Amino acid sequence: MVKRDDGALAALRVRTDPYPGDGQLAFEWWIPKKRARSLAGARTGQGRAMGKKAPSPWRPQSGWTEYEYPLNFEGFRAHLRFVGPLHLLIRLDGKTGVALPGARDPKLVQLKGARAPRFLSRAPKAWLRVEGDLQTYLFRLLPGCSPLRLKPGERKSFAHFESVQVKLRLQRGPGALPLVLVHLLEPGEAGLLPEHLPLLRRFLGVLLPGVTFRLLIMGGEAPALEGNRFFGPGGWAPPTPEQVEILRREFSEES
Repeated sequence: MVKRDDGALAALRVRTDPYPGDGQLAFEWWIPKKRARSLAGARTGQGRAMGKKAPSPWRPQSGWTEYEYPLNFEGFRAHLRFVGPLHLLIRLDGKTGVALPGARDPKLVQLKGARAPRFLSRAPKAWLRVEGDLQTYLFRLLPGCSPLRLKPGERKSFAHFESVQVKLRLQRGPGALPLVLVHLLEPGEAGLLPEHLPLLRRFLGVLLPGVTFRLLIMGGEAPALEGNRFFGPGGWAPPTPEQVEILRREFSEES
């Protein structure tokens, strides 16, 4: 969903035909009536956009050509990027408010009340510190983890080979709360213990003061995230059905 400066709302749904990975994108849109409580009965239409190859890939060496799609329709705009199978990123440009309702059927989206989606035009400044600061903290906390010796200009291209990787995603659905995924490529060597969990949560609480967040700790190198193991109070274990659902929803390009 997107919001204009005047407060008007619109919802988007990308179609799978044509496939966005082939350089073309088709989408449906809904524009609700003023003061409507849901998208039911909204004015609707369709649009298309041609993709432009991204000059700097978001996922280096993934094997996929990334395309940028600027969408303009009925006075609204949104900027999407195809980064892999079944996954599109939405760029926060500091101007256009964006929300992720997490609903498959637009008619189920509630525009008012407790379940109304939260719109953001840019990530809060505190969120921008999470990936780098938490990774540095883990390098110091875990005896089996250390950073790669990279020059500053090389880090962007090779950071995905680090023994510790941290990703932050905005969860779909009401509230738009952050999901923090810690990935240990060599969990058996990292030295992670159950007593480290409260330390990690306490540190995240400093980085994200007053914010409710979800923390997942994953170990392994399986291409699909759900093929790895996850850490909890009892140690490493296969993902629970709830964790698999979260991974498929929030990291669809890697699940």
